[in-house]
Amino acid sequence: MNDISESERLYGDIIELPRHIGTVHKPMPIHDRAAQFAPFAALTGYDDMVREQGRLTEGRTELSEQELELLDRKLYILCSLAEEGEAPVAEFTFFEPDKYKSGGRYLTIKGRIREVDVLSRRIILCVSEDTADRKTPDTEIPLEYITNINSEFTYGIDEGTAE
Repeated sequence: MNDISESERLYGDIIELPRHIGTVHKPMPIHDRAAQFAPFAALTGYDDMVREQGRLTEGRTELSEQELELLDRKLYILCSLAEEGEAPVAEFTFFEPDKYKSGGRYLTIKGRIREVDVLSRRIILCVSEDTADRKTPDTEIPLEYITNINSEFTYGIDEGTAE
């Protein structure tokens, strides 16, 4: 019987030799050596795609005729004040469509009305406390996405006073 294994027979002359350490190149740190054998990401972006699919969005609710009329009345008051040179503060709740999938989310933002652009149907708000601060970018809200307006100038207007 042969007690010598196949590997000992083939490599017996070099098995007991010390590991060679080169003189030209320094030994690579163990961490870097391990990184060479780490699996590469064959599906680059897959985790991001799964995360994006799992992100929830809300559907946009349609307002009734009465709710739209109420918003128009509030907006008219605020636009009139803005045209007179005042910069009324108001809180707007609006729908922001998602850029990547159907649906979106509802946001509420408070600021001074800088301008009402009737042609592009947008309200431009200055959300900085200091209206002269031009470092803070203005926020534009499309009129068709506004679902609620609250302001000290519109507190008396609600569903009960709509005629």
